Amino acid sequence: MEDKVYYAVFYSNDGTIHLWPGKSIEECEKKLIHVLQSKKCYMRCKRTTIISRDKETVGEDGYVFGSPNSRNVLDKFNKMLDKKEIDFDA
Repeated sequence: MEDKVYYAVFYSNDGTIHLWPGKSIEECEKKLIHVLQSKKCYMRCKRTTIISRDKETVGEDGYVFGSPNSRNVLDKFNKMLDKKEIDFDA
């Protein structure tokens, strides 16, 4: 049983980071090459890499960087919406 999870990582010039899961380093490399074949994506790319994480740190939910409920701003935002403390912008 494989104890690692791999991710293709695409760092954009605008500061965003895109991740794609893969079953191996080779699969992630193929994904990045496929993405870079798009001239539009190629021009937006600052850097790429492939990372691995231990399966137990990723968990069943698939959150690569953890998911402590105390830091879930979406959950806090939803509660504020429910209490009418906040609303959506136009």
